[in-house]
Amino acid sequence: LYMMSGTLNMADLAARLPAVAHTRTIKVAFAFLSVGLTLKLALFPLHMWLPNAYTYAPSVVTAFVAATATKVSIYVFMRFVFTIFGADFAFETMRLNWFLLPLALVGIFAASAVAIYQTDLKRLLAYSSVAQIGYMMLGISFGSVTGLTAAIVHLFNHALMKGGLFLALGCMVYQIGSVRIEDLAGIGPWHRRRVPHRHIGNKEAGKNEGITKQKYPHHRLAPRHILEGPLVGRPIGGDACQSRGRSHGRIRIRWCHVF
Repeated sequence: LYMMSGTLNMADLAARLPAVAHTRTIKVAFAFLSVGLTLKLALFPLHMWLPNAYTYAPSVVTAFVAATATKVSIYVFMRFVFTIFGADFAFETMRLNWFLLPLALVGIFAASAVAIYQTDLKRLLAYSSVAQIGYMMLGISFGSVTGLTAAIVHLFNHALMKGGLFLALGCMVYQIGSVRIEDLAGIGPWHRRRVPHRHIGNKEAGKNEGITKQKYPHHRLAPRHILEGPLVGRPIGGDACQSRGRSHGRIRIRWCHVF
């Protein structure tokens, strides 16, 4: 690009490249830049570095890289395509959409399918990131204002969400030393929180039971009752619930562990 234009300033490149866009040098430069940037942003099938990098890096590094590295690469790719070379050259002359669109679609489905079978949560989120990058590149491949807008919006959305998810996994690593799914079995009771439950008594036990069954048809989804007196329910025994305050008529407030 410098040999043909005499500058590396982006604004000057955009102004000078149309005059030499028909040359083989510019076309080769566009091809090299496209392959290099798609490798850096982890577009399928040039994504093989990303799962291992996300899985074995420290959690803080993974969160930082997931939220910035690939997203910056996508931004650089958009600047080269739309600002320096121009959409007409990229999509009309070089037919970039013929390559981006199928690779993005295959990446979305292939990476999502592979993520289903992962047992390590960091690797699972890594393959999920490959699929989400496919969504962004799919929007860019349309070469339209709508597609580019969707890609930019999803870029910021994915940076925030995936960075937060990897930070959450970092908390798990700090607490239990692992993010493998089999090692997380039973993590809920260890990190339970307490929430207040208020139950109002009713003398008509049958009516209360009917309301409960209508509202919670599946007993596994229904809240565990801690009602006192004649009311029907499944009392929680032991120290799962602790009284807070005094009874006021038919109302009693207790704190229960939510598993």
